[in-house]
Amino acid sequence: MKTSIERELAIATLLTLLLAGSTLTVGGTTVPPPTTPKASACSTLDDATLANNVRDEMAKTMSSGVMEKLKITVKKRVVTLRGTVNFLGTRTLAGRLARKVQCVTRVINRIRVASRERPCPPGQRDCCCATTDDCVCTFGVCLGCAPKK
Repeated sequence: MKTSIERELAIATLLTLLLAGSTLTVGGTTVPPPTTPKASACSTLDDATLANNVRDEMAKTMSSGVMEKLKITVKKRVVTLRGTVNFLGTRTLAGRLARKVQCVTRVINRIRVASRERPCPPGQRDCCCATTDDCVCTFGVCLGCAPKK
C-alpha cells in the first residue's frame, strides 16, 4: 500500500511543481516549466499572405479561367472579392471557398454576374458549372461539370 500512496504523492508533487512554473530534475532530465501559448497564427498573418491563402484555396476548385476574372483583396482579415462571372453559382462558390480559409473573419462578395448575351432557345435550359463558370444550353438533364481545366 505504501508504494501506491508514495507514487500518488510523487505525481501530485510533480504536477504542483509544473503548474507552479518551477523547473524539476527527474532522473537527470530537467523538465522545464510550461510555456505560455505563442501568439495565434492569425494575429501574425499579414493581409498579403491571407490573400494568397484564399487564392490558393479557390484555385483548388475553380478553373484558371475563373481565377483570372477575380480580384481578391484583404484588409484586417476581411476578404473582398471582385470581378465578373457568367453564373450565379460561380459567385456563390467563390464566397464559400473564401469563407472556409483559416483566419478569414468576413467575406464581402462584390462579384457581379454578367447577363447572358443570348438566352437559351425555347425548349432548352441552362446547364451551368460553378467551377468553370461555363453555361451551355441543353434539351435534357444537366450532367454537371466537366473536369477542371
